[in-house]
Amino acid sequence: MKNKNFPVWTILIPLLAFIALVFIILSFSKGRAISENSLETPMIERSEILDHEGEYYLFNGEDEYSTTIIAFDGQDKDSEKRARAVAAALNTLRLDYCLEDISKYEIEWDRTSMLFLCFPSLYKFNEEQFESFIKWLETGSLIWCSGFDNDERFRIIYRLLGIVECSFDRQEPFFYYTFASDILPGLEGVTLENEEAYDSFVPISLQSECEVHIKDAQTGVPLLWTFEGPRNKVSVFNCNMFYEKNIMNGIINHLAAKHRSLTIWPITNTLLVYIDDFPAPQPDGFDERLKEQFGYNTQGFFMNIWWPDMKEIADKYGLLYTGVFVETYNDNMEPPFEKGVSGSLLRYYSSELISEGGEISLHGYNHQSLIPQGYPNTDGYKGWPSQENMVLACQELLSYVHELLPELTFTSYVPPSNYLSDEGYEALLTAVPSLKVISGLYYDYEDGT
Repeated sequence: MKNKNFPVWTILIPLLAFIALVFIILSFSKGRAISENSLETPMIERSEILDHEGEYYLFNGEDEYSTTIIAFDGQDKDSEKRARAVAAALNTLRLDYCLEDISKYEIEWDRTSMLFLCFPSLYKFNEEQFESFIKWLETGSLIWCSGFDNDERFRIIYRLLGIVECSFDRQEPFFYYTFASDILPGLEGVTLENEEAYDSFVPISLQSECEVHIKDAQTGVPLLWTFEGPRNKVSVFNCNMFYEKNIMNGIINHLAAKHRSLTIWPITNTLLVYIDDFPAPQPDGFDERLKEQFGYNTQGFFMNIWWPDMKEIADKYGLLYTGVFVETYNDNMEPPFEKGVSGSLLRYYSSELISEGGEISLHGYNHQSLIPQGYPNTDGYKGWPSQENMVLACQELLSYVHELLPELTFTSYVPPSNYLSDEGYEALLTAVPSLKVISGLYYDYEDGT
């Protein structure tokens, strides 16, 4: 039997292919290489803000010659709070206005084109001011933001508000209300619960020309409407519940647009997408439903189904994700602060997200908001015993993510459940000096926090 000589390439090619396959598998198990993307948002320096302070004040109520007036009673805290909520809404529209405390100053009716009335009783006006108000209302543009007292002065002018009949008795409380228009996009026809159940309204009937925006779900009595008369235009709140800043903002924006022929709407069609607690908690084992539908355990589902779908959505709609990272889910608020579990999943998903042009944001050592003990909240957060402990926990978080992702600089933070106290803010800046952005929803609590 003769010996056959095999060419070297018949052995070399399969060997090289095997080595390449091993390299590819190892690369995917490690994740893509991480490097910070070059896309940066320029931060506005304080000196630049000072250069434009004069221009800004034209839009925040310091323009004493504005023809849009927000009238409030400085001796009534509720009245002042409503006025500030209206002012905050007009700021988003870049609409100039003037805040007028009627307990100190009289309104110049001949220069008032639009009036936001932030107190319920017309007896806040002296006799001369009330007579001028009636004359102005015949051709003026009024948004009455505080509900109204059904007193003798009100019954003099109620037909100028689009009201046909008005009861002398208040109806209270009401528990549910329905959106009858698109005053808040997407809510027309939706019924919501009134969390301020002590609120009340006046039973009324309106002229057919009135556009009802919100009504009591049970009786159908209008709680907010707009009426355009022959020469005047008014919008009236028939309750007090819609003065909270976060609700008032959208409603006032809509009403201001209705009352003006030209309004710049503050929408830029910008997409901002956060992935909370990135990557999502992925326990070991498997969920029977995931196993049955997709054939994977929990971690396999996230890696082979969820994340590819997320990337496909990002590519399709041009999204850039911000992954919000929290180290642990314990409720420890005293040192020592133990490190989180293995970061292999974080490393993998972070490398993928950064390679897609996204960003990793800090969310906390744990999911306990940076608030002191006794800080008002409705989510059961206990509060930290000291600001020093907040600093130490934030430093542990920064140390942990730097060990896993040493290539990155962390510039943004998202407060858990949107709670962040002044003490927490200072602790963040101490522990994370590279911080530039805090992203959350703004709430204004009654005690000023």
